[in-house]
Amino acid sequence: ADSPRTLPWRRPALLPGVLLVALLVAAVPAGLSSTSFGKVGSPSLDLPSDCSSGFSLLWVTVPTATNELAAAAIFVNVLYSFVPALSFVGIALYCWLLVMQGWPSRGVFAGDDSVSVWPARMRMRRLCRCLKFLLFFCFCLVITEAQHMLLESPRPSRSCVESPGMPCGEALCSSGLLTICVLDLLLSWSSKHLTHSGSSLEPALYTELQLEGLGYRPLGMGEVCFRLLFLSVVYLPVPLARHLLGDASYLQMAAGVAQGICAGVAFHVAFVAFFRGDSGRRCRRVQDDLLVPLLRCCGCCRASAEALPPSDEIPWVRGVTEQERGASEQLEQLHEEHRERIRAERHRYEERLRELRETQPPAVLRRRSLWRLTGEVVEERSQVCRAVILPGLEFLSVSPHTIFQHFAKKERELESLELTNEELAASIQDANEDLEQQRDQLDFQRQESSEKEQAQVVELKQRQQAHHVALLQAARDLERAHSEATERQNELDQQRKELDKLRAENAARRQQMAKELKEKQQEHFEALERIRQDSFSAQEQQREELNRKQQEHAELLARAGRELEEMQRESAVQLDWEKRRQGAFVAQLITFAQALTKLLDASKAGDRKVLQQQYGNVSELKVEEEAIRILAEPILEQAAQTMMEWTRRLADLRDALEKAKCYSGTDADKLSQCARLLVSAVAAACDKGLCISKHDANLSREAETWLCDCWLASIAKTWGDLEVGSDVMTLQKRIVHKAVWATREDLGGFDFADLEASLETVDCAKRSFINSAKAQVEHNPPRTLMRALSQLSALIYFLSYLEKEDLQRTKDTFAEYLKKLDNPQGPEVGEWVANVQQAYDEESVLLRPQDLVGVKDRRPIDVIQTMSSRECRALGRFHDIFCSLARSWEQDFKVLAVPHHTQVFSLLVFKAFLNDPQQGVRTLLAQVSTGEGKSMLIAVLAVFVCLTLRKRVHVVGSDKTLVLRDFANFRALFHAFAPEVAPELPLERFAVVCGDPKKVAGTADVVQSIPDDSWIVYCEARHVTSFYTQKARCGELKAGMYDDHVLILDEVDALVVDQEPTEDFVYDISWRTLEDRGMTIGEYVTQLGRHFARGQMCPEELKPTSDTERRLYAHTARLFRDVEEWHGKPKQQRDIEFQLYAGESHEMGITGSYVRMLDGKMDTHYNSNFLECLRLNEQPDTMGYRMRWYERLFVMSKPRVFRQYSKILGLSGTIGNEREQAFLQRAYGAQFFVVPPFLETCSGVEVHTAKWAGPEVAVVQGRPQNVSLHGSLPGPGVVVANTEDQYRAVEALAFEVRRLVPVLIIASSPETADGLVDRLRQRARSILAGCNTSDLIRSLSQREYDRSPALYKDNLRASTRTLSKNSSGPKEFRITVTDPTGARGTDYQMVDEEADRLGGFMLIMMHVPPSKRDWIQFKGRTARQNWRGQYCVVLNADDYRALDKGRQEALPPEAYRLRAGGAPFAPSDPETALVQRILEFGSKESECRLENCKAVYNAGFIANEVCERVWMQKGWHAAKAEAGRGMQVDVTLDGEARKAFLDICVRYRYMSAEEIAQAASRISGPKAAPGQLGFSLGESLIPDRNYEKLPMPKGVVQGRKSVLFLIDVSGSMSTNRIGDRITRLEACKSRVKTLIMNEKVVCDGDHVGIVAFGAGLRRLLPRPTAGPAAGTAMSTSLGGGGSAHIPGPPTSPTFSRTLSSTSSTDGHSPAGRSLSLASCFVPNASDIVGPVNRRHVTMLVENWELESAQAGTQKEYGDDLVVFERNGADIKNKMLGNFTFMYSALYTCASELMHARYRNSSRWIILLCDGDDSGGGRSEASCRELLRSCCGELNLVIISVGSDVTRGSVLQSFADAISHDGGVGKYIAAFQEQDESQLQDAFAQVEESLLLVGGGQTEAGCS
Repeated sequence: ADSPRTLPWRRPALLPGVLLVALLVAAVPAGLSSTSFGKVGSPSLDLPSDCSSGFSLLWVTVPTATNELAAAAIFVNVLYSFVPALSFVGIALYCWLLVMQGWPSRGVFAGDDSVSVWPARMRMRRLCRCLKFLLFFCFCLVITEAQHMLLESPRPSRSCVESPGMPCGEALCSSGLLTICVLDLLLSWSSKHLTHSGSSLEPALYTELQLEGLGYRPLGMGEVCFRLLFLSVVYLPVPLARHLLGDASYLQMAAGVAQGICAGVAFHVAFVAFFRGDSGRRCRRVQDDLLVPLLRCCGCCRASAEALPPSDEIPWVRGVTEQERGASEQLEQLHEEHRERIRAERHRYEERLRELRETQPPAVLRRRSLWRLTGEVVEERSQVCRAVILPGLEFLSVSPHTIFQHFAKKERELESLELTNEELAASIQDANEDLEQQRDQLDFQRQESSEKEQAQVVELKQRQQAHHVALLQAARDLERAHSEATERQNELDQQRKELDKLRAENAARRQQMAKELKEKQQEHFEALERIRQDSFSAQEQQREELNRKQQEHAELLARAGRELEEMQRESAVQLDWEKRRQGAFVAQLITFAQALTKLLDASKAGDRKVLQQQYGNVSELKVEEEAIRILAEPILEQAAQTMMEWTRRLADLRDALEKAKCYSGTDADKLSQCARLLVSAVAAACDKGLCISKHDANLSREAETWLCDCWLASIAKTWGDLEVGSDVMTLQKRIVHKAVWATREDLGGFDFADLEASLETVDCAKRSFINSAKAQVEHNPPRTLMRALSQLSALIYFLSYLEKEDLQRTKDTFAEYLKKLDNPQGPEVGEWVANVQQAYDEESVLLRPQDLVGVKDRRPIDVIQTMSSRECRALGRFHDIFCSLARSWEQDFKVLAVPHHTQVFSLLVFKAFLNDPQQGVRTLLAQVSTGEGKSMLIAVLAVFVCLTLRKRVHVVGSDKTLVLRDFANFRALFHAFAPEVAPELPLERFAVVCGDPKKVAGTADVVQSIPDDSWIVYCEARHVTSFYTQKARCGELKAGMYDDHVLILDEVDALVVDQEPTEDFVYDISWRTLEDRGMTIGEYVTQLGRHFARGQMCPEELKPTSDTERRLYAHTARLFRDVEEWHGKPKQQRDIEFQLYAGESHEMGITGSYVRMLDGKMDTHYNSNFLECLRLNEQPDTMGYRMRWYERLFVMSKPRVFRQYSKILGLSGTIGNEREQAFLQRAYGAQFFVVPPFLETCSGVEVHTAKWAGPEVAVVQGRPQNVSLHGSLPGPGVVVANTEDQYRAVEALAFEVRRLVPVLIIASSPETADGLVDRLRQRARSILAGCNTSDLIRSLSQREYDRSPALYKDNLRASTRTLSKNSSGPKEFRITVTDPTGARGTDYQMVDEEADRLGGFMLIMMHVPPSKRDWIQFKGRTARQNWRGQYCVVLNADDYRALDKGRQEALPPEAYRLRAGGAPFAPSDPETALVQRILEFGSKESECRLENCKAVYNAGFIANEVCERVWMQKGWHAAKAEAGRGMQVDVTLDGEARKAFLDICVRYRYMSAEEIAQAASRISGPKAAPGQLGFSLGESLIPDRNYEKLPMPKGVVQGRKSVLFLIDVSGSMSTNRIGDRITRLEACKSRVKTLIMNEKVVCDGDHVGIVAFGAGLRRLLPRPTAGPAAGTAMSTSLGGGGSAHIPGPPTSPTFSRTLSSTSSTDGHSPAGRSLSLASCFVPNASDIVGPVNRRHVTMLVENWELESAQAGTQKEYGDDLVVFERNGADIKNKMLGNFTFMYSALYTCASELMHARYRNSSRWIILLCDGDDSGGGRSEASCRELLRSCCGELNLVIISVGSDVTRGSVLQSFADAISHDGGVGKYIAAFQEQDESQLQDAFAQVEESLLLVGGGQTEAGCS
């Protein structure tokens, strides 16, 4: 009775059963009246066969049964089907009753075993179990509803247990509840085996308190059986009831039962696991988050919040308490003592057994020995229970049968081990002997210890007496406790009596409720009967209504059938009408289409009369259909416009012809003007598609007649040979005829200039040329006639020297030129040349001396036959190629074409190079002069490589027009050898050219990119790089892929030396999706850009949240800042870079937007991020424009790509100077040789080269006279002081010389050329009255070509012709002005022999280029094809002063001392004094440029290797097809890997090889394709891995930041407040802390410093590092009133620091005691910024260090304030907050921050102030001068807080001084102090500025 364990268990357990029965009885009437039974009452019940109609129950019509038991079964099963629901209601009600009883006030789970808290524990246990059943019932409902949603949805056949249907929900719920209840009973029955109190198992699985919390108590077997029977009766019939009522089949019922059992077991295990106190971490989390709040919620219904125990006091939630653990330890100790007693008893039992073994029977001994096995059985049973069992199923390990079997086994072992009587007797005798000996020893010991025992007895008695007193006291305490327990038991008895009384009342209430229930049931039965009768009557009415409606429906169907037949008849009629109408429409459409076809054919044919007739026919057609009218209107409108245009062109033509006929004079110039107008009118009419001959043949005939009779007669020469003159005239008239009668397709771009050039070309006295020209005129249309005649002229020219070639002279000239090379060559070139000299002899030439006799008079085909019959061993396959080429040209030009010895010799040198197996030289470059047949050499080499080496050839040219022209010229040669090289390949695939197929119509061998199967490919360098990158990013690059390719380069200097050795590829990645935002990159940057363009701050929803977004945000913000700066430039400078595009470009969609200007032309294909921002900035409010975003994702090294080819052959006009040749040797392993001009290898031929202008003999008025061709200049080469003097000198020289020879002025730039043309025309108008200045002064600048290509072509032809065509009067020439583009590759053809005798074509060069290659090109514009040439140089000293940047190295010193308007400097030897000096200067500059190129070359080489490796990784790149832009690709790298890859692609030029390799090591694959790149420097093939990287250019952002916060701590910062809460200083320091703590703004690798300034300054961060004697030194430095004068850093020698001291170690601080800073701190203590330490920042703010510095006197100040102190101000003893020496603080900190040790970081000063400078220190001018001297390497942001600042303009000037040189300079005034909004915005701008430092890429564009 004293322990709660003795409380009766059965009476509290009856309460749930009583309540459940009461609920069942009370719920039956309610359930019977529920309308939901209608669902149960299915009319498809499967009733017994002996039932008949007449009985109604629960809305179910049951036939009257002869066997009333069937009806009773239906009722019972219907009732049982609602048992789960009623159980739920009962459990919920029982749970509510428990809650209504309230919680105990204390000690519910504290381990108190008092009787008063035991009922509360029982209530808690019942509440837990009720909650368990509630949760499980909800769980069953969820499963049932889920089955409804899943299994009743559309599903394939036979997909469930029985179709249609699902597992029975009632079976699931009832079987689940039954399973849980059974498992709970088994666990309660086994509880005594699972706790300490019920078993001696070690260790126990549960404590009693845990089982109470779980809701279990020990039960006897009888109660277990009773409950099992009760549960079976309640729940088992439920599934059968569902089947009997027809709601479920057996299979569905079985499936529901199976689900319920599984759900019950699983839920029981989960419940025990979650409610156990020793559960795992996840279970504990469920307990804390779900179960404990649920119990608290239930307990708070009546109890107070204080009565609810905390969760950590609930043992089954938090585990075993300390009190419980102590009780467990005490119980363990009791168990141990019990085991010791058992062992002692066992020992005594063994002794007793040995004594009684002789007297007792063995059977008795066996029965009594069972007690011995207890210990072993317990141990074995403990082992059995240690098996791994699921929570709640531990009772499965408790098996009494196993224990009994173990008892029997041990008993059998004991019987087998019994000793015999004899052995026992012997043992007993031995034991007695030993006992006697022990007794003797014991007596001896007793005698020795008798005295000790007496003393111990006395002491023991005293202890016993004290112990007796304690026992008496304990007895009294125990008696008192027993009385208290008795009182508690009495109280408990009283409570039991009250409980019995309540039970009696409840029983009476139940009887009353049962009576009322019966009455309600009777009423319900009566109501059901009435409802049934009403239902029958309603059914009869419905049946009658249904019959009536069926009759109406039948009538409606009949009527609908009749209407349908009528509609079908009408539809048939309508269909016939539609067919007839459609047929008429088709016939009309065909008629109209035929008429329109004839109209279009007439328009294409160019016949105006036919077009007008067809237009009238189409117009007369009657068009009834709107669709046909809409189709015809555009065509008719176009035809009308065409007729109007043709009418205007015909009118112009008639006017021109009428004007020509009206002029009857003989002036050749006026006749030429009339002819120009007439031919231009004919060309304009043809250009519009008009065929004049078809419209009006008489008009064409009249035009031809006038041109031939009038104009040709005026310009025709007078030939001595009349037959030749007649042939020439006939040929010229034929050309005129073809030009006048040509169609648009035949005429092409042929104009009057081409007509004049063609007529002039055929005006030749050579009979062979005339015969060949006839064939060309007949064979070629006008559009190709001029090119054919030019080629014919060149062939005839070369053929004229065929007999004069000398083989031996050719060999000697080659050897001589090889020795003259600037750079020494390797022995290989000499060996190849020597071998060719030996092999190429007279027996190997194509035509021998005897074959050349009379070769001009022989037929070309006969000569070619002779060439083919020769055996030329040295030539090899070149022999076949030359013969095939000669046949091709003979067919085209009817002339013999034989290669010169120089060409053959150079090809044989290339052959020796290709056949040499050595690997040292893989590139051979030849210098070939202009006009020496370089195109032919390249074509022959390409065919030779394919024939002999069986390798493919890529021919790379520098101009797309020349590439297309050269390929067209040698297409026949390629096709001739295609069957031999690749017979399976079509001819149009064997040799192809890269170009635009749309612009080159009618040819199938024009492709856009390099194909894999073609053998010969003519292309540009960009096609080679594109071929490589396409292979790389598709993963198709293979080792040795280029081994079967040979590269032939045209103009090596432009492709390799002049251009960048690397090429960066920019990809459009705007289609990529930002996963965190769900939008593409293009959409994100567009939204950002619109805000930046409007000058708005970035909204919160667009603030970056990931690394990718931060990089995009930073780069976009920087670009819009650049856009703003770009708009601040002058318009002229802006127009040079970008201009608005006004043309039509539907594909690009850029009309009205900016495009880049490249060399004065609009490049519409250029793309860059800056251009996108510029376009959006112009239209930020236009929602239709979306930005695209580009990133550099590939670096291609052209040298590396070129080096992968097996061989490289190059031919160039020049191969550069010595340093450029050395670079090519290092980069490509190149060797060189020079191909001499073929005229130098001919005998008896004078070779002319360009010479300095000098004196010549001219015939003046019939008498020879010496004239100076450099005019009034003191020499041919002069230098003037400035541009004006240069213009004057050039003007005077040009107008003097033009009277003798044609003049070409080469200006230094297009702008200079345009300006000079205007000045020359003004002078011409002033000195030549009535002169046509536009004809006299012609322009050949690039801008002129862009404006009018036709005019440029006319100016080019007229540049060497006389001004007048009249033979009478003085001969004068034109003045032509060009820029450097016209000085390269432009052919100026001389035709005047008299001018040639006076020195030839005159060049006046206003600029000598520093490049030798350019200088050779400049001079190559004159002295061409054996014509003489001369030049003068007029230089501007200012130009070269800017070129050498004031070093005065490019020109002689005398040239730099010239004065404006003074005499020019004219050296006696201008070649040496001017040209060579400038070229030497250029050579030095070239060396520097090549050194830079060397760094870029090596860096690009290794960057190319990294990019190639990345793009070859599978799964590391993605592609997307985008409409209008093709396939867009991107690498799928993210995070740090993408950042490292972009860093390589963007900054590789400024990285060393080790840095690139380190960055590559950080590249790893995306999640879809993980893995490392695995690139190391050791596997790179970089030529020089120790190269010196380029310095980082100004403006490129560094990786690390050094940020110094300069905070004003003057008194006003603490006295004035922002709002009502905080002061200015508090607001500023909190914002500074927030800024520094943001790791995205201030990264871990950045440096930070905080300095407080006022009456000086004090460094707060970084913390100074103490030295060895830091403690003593610092204490000493702070003593007394002295100061320490400390020198500043080297960059600010005027700076010094003063420490105000306050105390010293010894207490005696003599004034004036000085101490240097070196004795206080280690050297790094002087750093003004240091590595960021966020803990120190937090301490600085939280410990009020800024406020302490403000109130303290410790500070530093420099000499400027020392002077101020001498004037009477006691700064040393003043507090730091007394003054504001802002200028001094800024000057000092900026000086220190500009120290060299911070140069590798981006330097920032954030200045926070709230007032003006106090005056007395540094001036604002000195600060401004210092900031300007930073040259953009310092960034400054000034924030003024409050309205006290009156000199904001000074602070703004500080920011402007920084931003002027490219730094970030901002002044932000936060003057509003009502709240922190303005200050917050100011720091947001600071954050944005600092974010711009860390991300993004440098700007790059791609065409």
